[in-house]
Amino acid sequence: RLDLPDPELQQAWDYGIYRQAGLTTPGGVAATLQGPWMEEYQIPPWSNDYHFNINAEMIYGPALGTNRLAHFDPLWKLIQGWMPKLKAYGEAFFGVPGALLLPHAVDDQCHVIGSFWTGTIDHACTAWMAQMAWLHYRYGMDPRVLRETAWPLLNGAFNGYWGMLEEIEENGRRRFSLPVSVSPEYNGAGMNAWGRDASFQLAALHAVARILPEAARLLGEPADPRWADVAARLPPYTLI
Repeated sequence: RLDLPDPELQQAWDYGIYRQAGLTTPGGVAATLQGPWMEEYQIPPWSNDYHFNINAEMIYGPALGTNRLAHFDPLWKLIQGWMPKLKAYGEAFFGVPGALLLPHAVDDQCHVIGSFWTGTIDHACTAWMAQMAWLHYRYGMDPRVLRETAWPLLNGAFNGYWGMLEEIEENGRRRFSLPVSVSPEYNGAGMNAWGRDASFQLAALHAVARILPEAARLLGEPADPRWADVAARLPPYTLI
């Protein structure tokens, strides 16, 4: 419960929490775009599918602050069931063992919805869900969430990025670069919707590389020297 002095803000809070609770019921179905709030009078946009390039994060993120961590359970159960497909997608696409690839829009069988190619290669979807699983662990300190969900997602996201990276010369030193990268919705699905070192992707990779050493320490796993190498030689953002 939260008491706010402004009635309009109070209504927005109460209504938002109500909708989130109804969309993410523990023991129910993982939250799709519209979930049970789908209109009855029209076909839902994107077929009421699973969107991982911002929507799932916005839907589930408030459950951290409200300490409703059980609401994550259907989501992690769904993604764990997809792991063989995510691994098959990732290893085929990136050519790197252990890579995972989570497309931005899929149905409940993890089949791609639509033809939005920029979302399909938006690897921050994997990284962002890995970060969310890590935050779930940090808020609840459940070691099963860390071992069974966060750890495989973090490693799979990193391995995918590792397959994308190349080394380039800049100002007399060798640095890492993402030669093909996208940002959600930037230029839609046009042929000019991609470029080198999108800041969105750089931030996602840095987040994964920052979390992995701490997760490895907690689990008693060995540190991978690639994590520190990426953290040191990948720019944090792009100005142009």
